[in-house]
Amino acid sequence: MRGYNRVTLYALEFSPPGFMAMAVSGKRRFDDDRVVRYETLEHDFEVEVARTLSKWCVTVYQLPDKDILAQDFFPERWKALARAQDFLRLLNQRKRDGETSPE
Repeated sequence: MRGYNRVTLYALEFSPPGFMAMAVSGKRRFDDDRVVRYETLEHDFEVEVARTLSKWCVTVYQLPDKDILAQDFFPERWKALARAQDFLRLLNQRKRDGETSPE
């Protein structure tokens, strides 16, 4: 028997009547097509993660006009989400007009 190990064989052998094992593909998740948006604390920038044709796109917009400031593409969703959170952290840490650094 190929593709089974001791645990799965045991589970199939002692499963309740009417139980049907199904193969599930781990390739796509239910939220793979969902667009994720993050906003800065001051609501002046927005970072968006969206699926393009074959890659994940991270776009940084300047609000309210939604001018594109930066765009980056990643083959995997988790990398795009990590980069979007990096962008957001950097935007939230930047110096505001009239602010001085504490020294």
